[in-house]
Amino acid sequence: MKLNHALNKIGVEIVKQHAADASSATLMLRVPQKNMGLWTQVIEEFLLGSTQQPSGALAWTTDVSRAYFVDKSTQSVRYLWRVVLNGNVQGAAEALGMAAIRALSSSIEVTSQPLVGRRTYEGTKGAHSIGAAQALVSQNFMVGKS
Repeated sequence: MKLNHALNKIGVEIVKQHAADASSATLMLRVPQKNMGLWTQVIEEFLLGSTQQPSGALAWTTDVSRAYFVDKSTQSVRYLWRVVLNGNVQGAAEALGMAAIRALSSSIEVTSQPLVGRRTYEGTKGAHSIGAAQALVSQNFMVGKS
């Protein structure tokens, strides 16, 4: 998955990106106020991950900050998030994307799970026995067809 797709899933937009060379990249990001809590989780995990890189891997460093500017149309001060990636830019971008995906999936909670092996309700409580479940599952597969 590309970095921009991962960031879009948490509501973050890449406004501008600049790569001076292969070992440095700067991203300017817009984060809506409603997504700030999720973005904080992403940045926390991303920054902690930058200090715990596996030995032998190409190293990377990062700097995350806010860049303030004046919006000339409204004469108001606004900001974008600036993420600077140095060293192994591809590895750093992958780490940022994975931090975004993990933060998004951390808010998902499974409250129920259907039992395997039951096609229709038969009036008994609980799941079928292991032997009965195997027969129910196997009858839905045909040899030689996918």
